[in-house]
Amino acid sequence: MGLSGAGIVLAAVLEGLDGRVARMITGQSKFGAELASLADFVNFGVAPGLILYFWQLHELNNGGWIAAMVFAISG
Repeated sequence: MGLSGAGIVLAAVLEGLDGRVARMITGQSKFGAELASLADFVNFGVAPGLILYFWQLHELNNGGWIAAMVFAISG
């Protein structure tokens, strides 16, 4: 869990830099905005949900999988 948690923290740091760099180089585009939204969904919705599932929720079988999916979808 240590490496996966560090990956999510790194994703948060890179997320903070993403918008600033795009504004500094005036590189904003509709595609860039959509790609950033997809990256946010994966980094802060799907990845933590899967980490929770494989860490503890897998013991609940289908209930754990449903809880992980609800977490990801809510993100």
